[in-house]
Amino acid sequence: MLRVLPCGSLVAAVSDVSGAPPLQEWSIREHEQTVRRLAESVDAILPARFGSVIPDEHVLVQLVESREAELRQALELVEGREQMTLRVYGEASPVPELPVEIEAEEGGVLGPGARYLARKMGARAREQLVTELESVRPQLAPLVRAERIQRHSTPPLIASVYHLIERGQSTRYLEVLNGNAHGDPPVRIIASGPWPPYAFARWEWL
Repeated sequence: MLRVLPCGSLVAAVSDVSGAPPLQEWSIREHEQTVRRLAESVDAILPARFGSVIPDEHVLVQLVESREAELRQALELVEGREQMTLRVYGEASPVPELPVEIEAEEGGVLGPGARYLARKMGARAREQLVTELESVRPQLAPLVRAERIQRHSTPPLIASVYHLIERGQSTRYLEVLNGNAHGDPPVRIIASGPWPPYAFARWEWL
């Protein structure tokens, strides 16, 4: 039975369980349907990952209250919005090296810490590049309020791209995508959604 648990100025929808649910299709679908019903009844929601279990209410309240500022910021981002998911398939284009400018230490030579930071920043920037999507990105941009990208190393899946759009704009989004989705080299883009904003809910600590 689902119930609402006050967590400071926020609330969490919870239910009592004896353990993590089985990783089966029916349980995953049940979780997704529950999240959808909740999303339809509120302006903003941050869905927890499937199978997330907290020892007791007190621990959950402490976790949420300790992260209230970042959760409020995330709720503001997803308010009145929903998620579209793109799976990009094909032969991955080479990802170019990106120059990362970091102020040199005295003497003009980067120290080991700055070099490490430069490498990390460059790798993170490269992970956010999906050159195969560039042909359609300008047309989708007016509809997209936020974007998250996950590159994959399991060909032919190149990347998963998550777009946050205003609720009710999914039909227009798909029209734009289907009218402009092409790339060089040829890629295949499969869209799904709208979904609750799973990719924009940061629950890594659960």
